[in-house]
Amino acid sequence: MASIKAFWQALCYGKSDRTRNWKRDESVALRYELETGALSGVRLQEPADKISFLGPVDRGDVLCKSGTFDYQKSLGLVLHTNNDDLLYEMELYANFPGELGCKGESLKVSPTTSAEQVEALLGEPDDRQRLPGGELHLSYERGAFVSTFEFTHDGLFTMLALTDYGTLNGADSDASAKWRRDSSVELAFDFSTNALSGIGLGEPYARLAFLGSPESDEVMMGNLEYPSMGLSITLNKELTLGEFYIANSFAGALSFADQSFVLTEQTTPDELTARFGEPYFASLDDEGHEYVVFYEFGGNLEWWFAFDGQERRFLQGCVTTRPLLADEDTRANYRIDKAWPPGGGRLDAQVSMPIPQD
Repeated sequence: MASIKAFWQALCYGKSDRTRNWKRDESVALRYELETGALSGVRLQEPADKISFLGPVDRGDVLCKSGTFDYQKSLGLVLHTNNDDLLYEMELYANFPGELGCKGESLKVSPTTSAEQVEALLGEPDDRQRLPGGELHLSYERGAFVSTFEFTHDGLFTMLALTDYGTLNGADSDASAKWRRDSSVELAFDFSTNALSGIGLGEPYARLAFLGSPESDEVMMGNLEYPSMGLSITLNKELTLGEFYIANSFAGALSFADQSFVLTEQTTPDELTARFGEPYFASLDDEGHEYVVFYEFGGNLEWWFAFDGQERRFLQGCVTTRPLLADEDTRANYRIDKAWPPGGGRLDAQVSMPIPQD
């Protein structure tokens, strides 16, 4: 059976891992130009395939979000793409083996790189923040691009993030920052309609304002994160709702076919089968670490549920309009020989896609 690592890698990109065919080109010098926001000549808003010279992504057991290219261990780099597969954020860590460049000057980074060295290279920052824990952030604006250097409370360099705030999925962080939690709206997810408190997949993200301000700034990356509620939402490029992630700590109510149920750490795959019927596919990774169950609906809607591979403890589930298994290469990687798209069944008749309302 295909390794579950391939599942997570495919989940990262919304399709099979293209980077396995990329070759590391040692002739390309790793240099990050701070004035232009370019990594070895590749700028934000360029297609992801332009970074193929980096070679395959690192192999690991960390769950990546959609559109993440993780080279943190090998090259001190993590790159993110939007739903158009264009680069919109680069993260550079202290183990980055290349150079930072600015107006012909260069700086090698390491944990001992200081804020003073950065300011000597770039000048006075546009924004300087000292966080409650003593961490220091220095930000430099270059048009729509912002470069932020982060240091620990004792002055050690940790990372540099280059972000395109002009085009990040079109998301307006200020709008969601003003949202206030409306406790009169019950937090509930209905699997029959794929809707959170009546707001379904494909609807404008602003209709979730009742949740209050997101608990992280990842709205700029197309994600609404509410870890205190056990909830995460991924947006489509049109700022509509594309995916709901429900953790075992979900703070709301769950229902299906007018019946309430729970998804906790104690929930087992057998309980899901008893409620939803036989899944389209289930996979245990080669190391036995994670077990994932897939339910498919006509090739346009997918539910997947992840469990601990040893004890089958529920971790999290996802409801998405971007099915992982819709990709032919991914199905081949899993050695799935079932028909695609799946035909209608009993469960299909009980599940509907809400119609977006203007």
